[in-house]
Amino acid sequence: MPALRTIIEGVQHRLLRGTGEEEVRALEHDSRRVTPGACFVCLPGSRFDGHAFAAEAAARGAAAVVLEREVRPGA
Repeated sequence: MPALRTIIEGVQHRLLRGTGEEEVRALEHDSRRVTPGACFVCLPGSRFDGHAFAAEAAARGAAAVVLEREVRPGA
């Protein structure tokens, strides 16, 4: 399994949770599908903005949360 750093290299995103050395078991963009060890990637969509669900993904056990922009904790 790849380290998180390998997945996000070259992508203009920030890491909210994690060090970059975590082993990633899954890559998710839907916070409802996050399981422990998954990497949640916040994507803005036409109906929902994944950044609004960063805290939920972390609470579900995401090994890492990758963002395009900063979010306020608990927001």
